[in-house]
Amino acid sequence: MMKISSIILAAGKGSRMGSDLPKVLHPLNNKPLLHHVLDTAETVTESTIYVIIGHQGSRVKESTSEYDVTYVLQHEQLGTGHAICQAAPYFKDNQDEDIII
Repeated sequence: MMKISSIILAAGKGSRMGSDLPKVLHPLNNKPLLHHVLDTAETVTESTIYVIIGHQGSRVKESTSEYDVTYVLQHEQLGTGHAICQAAPYFKDNQDEDIII
């Protein structure tokens, strides 16, 4: 049976949102946006949930401490493809795994 893992992109600054708060922590229905995504990922992921962090990563980690996730640091925010490449080492030896991004 194939395993399913998730990569959640949460490293962005959110500068267009006009706030110092990372965009994934902006609230929607009294809950950070990232929590909505994590709640959904938990229902479909049979393996690991990877959260790509960067801008204010410690703040994102603090907000999601109750979730069972693996954090992957993107030191420089160089785009979506670069963010996904940061998680690639976690998958290089496992060919029986589907990945949701």
